Amino acid sequence: MRFFILGLIWISIFSSCKLADLRTDEVRSLPDDSNSSGALEILSILSKDHSFTEWEKSENLKIILTDEWSSSFMRYFTPLDSNSEQLSLVLNLKSGSMKIEFLTGSQKGKIYLYAKNTVSSQDGSKPPTSAKLYFESLSLYLRLPILLERFKHIQILKDIFPLRGNNYKRIFATDGSLPANSDSDQYMYYISEEKYIHAIEFTYRKVFDSYRGFLVFQNYKEINKKNFPFSISIREDLENESFVHNLNIQTIEVMEIE
Repeated sequence: MRFFILGLIWISIFSSCKLADLRTDEVRSLPDDSNSSGALEILSILSKDHSFTEWEKSENLKIILTDEWSSSFMRYFTPLDSNSEQLSLVLNLKSGSMKIEFLTGSQKGKIYLYAKNTVSSQDGSKPPTSAKLYFESLSLYLRLPILLERFKHIQILKDIFPLRGNNYKRIFATDGSLPANSDSDQYMYYISEEKYIHAIEFTYRKVFDSYRGFLVFQNYKEINKKNFPFSISIREDLENESFVHNLNIQTIEVMEIE
């Protein structure tokens, strides 16, 4: 019942909002078949030095993380029972499928399986209504750095974008047509001078057409010669440190696909 009531509140807030559009004036002026050679050059550098693209060819990742929420109200839209929960994930980098085990809380030992937009419980019980969107989002946030090179349109912006005392190159990407539409999402990647993905602004049409989310990637560590962010912060904007929830990764283990 709580999800139904809260859902009505969210619908009333967002139903009248217009379609989110991350395009700048520069991107709006591009032809529909545009692809930037500069963006492809940065992609090449990211793929070689700072991403984990090669892993997806043959391996899974086992990740132990703690999901910390700043608000119990926002956390109600998830299957979590407290504002801090530790999870063990086996993530397929190619498909996004996951095996999720709760390591703490009232669901300790509970195992869920997420694949192809469906969720099931290993014990056969019915998963919470909120589980699908939560696990789908979790899979997306962890994989977004490697998804950049797969998008249909990739465009590097000419300007240098200042943010909190640092300068970033930005890459706009979408898997649909360049004009904003409700069938495809948009992404704005912020690339640091060290060629790391620092942040991603994104739309999420499955949540709301008007939704704009912000991810900040920090604390990169080398795993099997690839650098991976051990902190992923979901924020309301990029201008301050306040967060909706943080994914704090404790361990990552590269696993062969069974």
